[in-house]
Amino acid sequence: MYQNNRWLPWESASYRNINASTAVPRTMIVTTGSSTAVDLYQGNTLQSGLANAQGLNIYAPQNGYEAFTTGMSGQVAEYTLMINGGLTPEITFPGGEIPEHGGKVSVQVALAGATQVDVVNGKAYFLSNGRKGTIVGVPSNPIWTSTDNVRETTPVFTDQSYAGRVESWSGFENCIQIIAVGKNDINHGKTAAETIPIIEKITKCFKRGRFVICTLWSNYDYDDGKREEIRKLNEWIRKKYGRFVYDLERFVLSDEAFAETGISKTPDDTAAVAKGVMPKSVSKDGGKHMAPAVAWKAVRNIVDMIKSAGIV
Repeated sequence: MYQNNRWLPWESASYRNINASTAVPRTMIVTTGSSTAVDLYQGNTLQSGLANAQGLNIYAPQNGYEAFTTGMSGQVAEYTLMINGGLTPEITFPGGEIPEHGGKVSVQVALAGATQVDVVNGKAYFLSNGRKGTIVGVPSNPIWTSTDNVRETTPVFTDQSYAGRVESWSGFENCIQIIAVGKNDINHGKTAAETIPIIEKITKCFKRGRFVICTLWSNYDYDDGKREEIRKLNEWIRKKYGRFVYDLERFVLSDEAFAETGISKTPDDTAAVAKGVMPKSVSKDGGKHMAPAVAWKAVRNIVDMIKSAGIV
């Protein structure tokens, strides 16, 4: 760690907790995953442009909890695993130095155990030697930009590798988690069998009994193959996690979801429910993402579930 104009021995500091405030409360509820996690947190605010859309950010404080999201639209399960500490990038500086603040340098990036190393792009990292920076261009041309306030280059041994901890969300592993991830993996061609081990690793980043994991719906336009993979994934989630599951798939196909939109089922909606895909009337974009009112009801159901289970 760089402190008081000198480098402290690495053993004296843990990069895992540099940005992990001890003030992060155990009563904070955090949504983690892809766009569904974002939607549950803020009711589609980013995606629909609704200035006052309601989600976990509103309902959690009303019920004695704080709220946050580590979700990122479009991301796959390995991204969620990485930001929650289950995958650690190894960043190598072949040129033998880490540049001063604002400097850029080509690096090599490895993400052991991952199939999509590009999930590291665009994030800020604390290295295990205390330096801080961002990475873009993975996998074809990885570039490191130093973002800390160090005003001199840091010599390194040639080909020295450093573990990189994602900066922004260290310390949230003790919070109550709402996990909603895996559909983008199916979208990108993974099978349920390939996605399941990643999700299982994600849940192991958190304390048993302090997370809720959501099932996922099939998009309106999914073909038979994708619907079957979602079915297998949901079947595993329900069997594996039991009382820790919020069945989001069943909710978006239910009359309760339609009641929240105030829209009566159309014949097309009825056919979609029978087929097991998201009806367009409960979606904001033709059967891919929840309508704001539907996300608002879903997150209220989940928080009420957390409260009734006595998770504090």
